[in-house]
Amino acid sequence: MNDPRLLEWLEATRSLLKQSVSPQKFDELAKRREELKRSLESEPPSAPVSAELAAELSASETDLSQRLVGLEESIRSRIDELHLIREANCGYRPTRANRPAFISRSV
Repeated sequence: MNDPRLLEWLEATRSLLKQSVSPQKFDELAKRREELKRSLESEPPSAPVSAELAAELSASETDLSQRLVGLEESIRSRIDELHLIREANCGYRPTRANRPAFISRSV
């Protein structure tokens, strides 16, 4: 029989891998996983973990790790793009303080 904490860990990991998880739910699941981790570290399972459960947990954790790395890279690239846009706007100075540099003729 497998430890119910490990089964709950697997379910939480699978839930995190779903694309439709809201940020609030993501935080709740991440906190629950941390609680389970502390619980398992302080009181390890009494019986050996089945090979099937261990393989499923390992695969889910690997997939989650890869997705988080991809998400981190995506966020970093977006931040870099925003920095470039911000730097491009820093050098802009209107010709006069009371008159904009570009006047639309369509008005």
